[in-house]
Amino acid sequence: MVGLGGVYKLPNSTTLVWDGVVPEECQPNPLILSFSSNFTWEKAIEPLHGDGIGPGIPFARSILDSNPEVEIGLVPCASIGTNIAQWARGSDLYGKMLSRAQMAIQTAAELDNVECVDAMGRQLGPDNLHLTTASQVQLGKMLADAYLTIGNVTSTPNNS
Repeated sequence: MVGLGGVYKLPNSTTLVWDGVVPEECQPNPLILSFSSNFTWEKAIEPLHGDGIGPGIPFARSILDSNPEVEIGLVPCASIGTNIAQWARGSDLYGKMLSRAQMAIQTAAELDNVECVDAMGRQLGPDNLHLTTASQVQLGKMLADAYLTIGNVTSTPNNS
């Protein structure tokens, strides 16, 4: 979806490093689960992808602010170093994301809503590829606002 917050390039290197900072909006909650790389549901803990902060947990925490009894499942699909154009419908990354979502659906009761929010204008980190941690938190809140605005509408391939 977007680059990971708190990720920067080491000087004179191509190595990307996470700064290890987990803001309050990204703290774990027992009602927030993540679909792991082993295809099981587990407690969501940053970094969801192992290498930086994303908008997932801030999104889920914002949903819980309005619906404190609901359990939320996140399906992390990011691939570090990719840009949004590489995720276009029909691309390899798009196909992998759909496959992962389908696996998650098979192991969960239902997937109520899928929404996309444009991250344009969010602040990038020094590598000009990844969003800053603050931007990831802001994006998570934007995703929650979009979800809450739509309500219980379910997105399907025929009405997306």
